Amino acid sequence: MCEPAPGEMTLDEISRSEQVLVFAWRMLVAGRRQCPALHAELAAYAGGETHQVLAGLGVVLMTLGQGSRRPVSVRHPGCAVVTRDERNLLALLAAAQSGDDDLLAARLRWTVRPDCQMPALVVVQTFARLLDRIDLRLPAPDGARPDVSPRQLALC
Repeated sequence: MCEPAPGEMTLDEISRSEQVLVFAWRMLVAGRRQCPALHAELAAYAGGETHQVLAGLGVVLMTLGQGSRRPVSVRHPGCAVVTRDERNLLALLAAAQSGDDDLLAARLRWTVRPDCQMPALVVVQTFARLLDRIDLRLPAPDGARPDVSPRQLALC
């Protein structure tokens, strides 16, 4: 089922650039890297660098997935609901694009185990530069702590 629960966000509530990234990583996670719709969507931003964006996003997802403090929740392609984890990943990438090193470090500490933070930092910053180069800008981060559920807070 793909209905938003109270407090959840939908794709209509995020920027177009965020929608493109959410769609792309959902397609990668679903094993649909070769989907023509995915390539067409990314080509609108990346042009001839579509393959680099997909490869870079794959590295980001793999690095964060391997170093994550807990399993990451991603919805299936076509679902209108954006998970908390997806919003936190968008905020992490936005922090990297913003150049606010303290905010990026804080978001990485929240997301990634200590032993994986340096590789994650390098990968996220490199991908953020690629997004800048193709002019896929994410909204500036608000500096707020990552979005978590009350259950997750109880685990901290």
